[in-house]
Amino acid sequence: MDRPGSLLEGAEGILCDLDGCLISGDQLLAGAVEFIHAYGDKMVVVTNNSTDSPGSLSRRLEAIGLHIPASRILLAGICAVEMIAGQSPGAQVFIAGTDEIARHAEAQGLALVTDTPDIVLLTRDEKFSYQTLQAIIGHLVGGAVLWVANTDRTHPGQNGHPVPETGTLLAAIRSCLPDTIWEEVGKPSGALYQKALDLLGLAPEQTVAVGDNPDTDGEGARRAGIRSIIIGGDVTGARSLADLLPVSDFPVTGDGNIGSEAPAKTGLNDD
Repeated sequence: MDRPGSLLEGAEGILCDLDGCLISGDQLLAGAVEFIHAYGDKMVVVTNNSTDSPGSLSRRLEAIGLHIPASRILLAGICAVEMIAGQSPGAQVFIAGTDEIARHAEAQGLALVTDTPDIVLLTRDEKFSYQTLQAIIGHLVGGAVLWVANTDRTHPGQNGHPVPETGTLLAAIRSCLPDTIWEEVGKPSGALYQKALDLLGLAPEQTVAVGDNPDTDGEGARRAGIRSIIIGGDVTGARSLADLLPVSDFPVTGDGNIGSEAPAKTGLNDD
């Protein structure tokens, strides 16, 4: 049987998830630094994160010892803003989200409003309140179109504890408006993976997606026609990114684990 990581060694591009693969909260996960050392020159981080900008996330990762340049990071929230701006230039948008998302929307030429928006953009809003919910319901009833960064209900946080995600906020909206329809950008929609393919200039068959959630990472890759490896389960035999490292660079120790004799380089090449 092939090693779990053998599929990566023949790939020209690797689309790697963030939470649950590289990090958990503010902690690096097993094999994260070594994985970037081994595959960084052909890797893009593709994440349903909808609170950060590429720059803010890059800085946050740098602070915990992981160098990933902003140019190699694709986030569902930022991509949602850019897709809205591309399809509806100058649209009036109500955003439930962070200042990073709002600033990017303004930079893209969108008008941020609190009344009579054309579009409501729902992201992971840690300040989401009863008043926010009431406002969104009013906007949708009034004819605004709903965009959702992702439908994840949670993502893995510190010590593996679940962190409420955008899908939880969407569930609150749907509890009031069960017939609500929306445009989705993040995984399992194939839109985020397609942006990654465009960034790398590669076809689906030239790439492999790595994630920890079969319902989002795996299904999103399938919809985009990309092969995937899901870690943390029994199907691939990979418990973490450490199990996907090339044996030639990271020797297997006597107890069957990947060794630590890797070179010290920890970052992606920003080419």
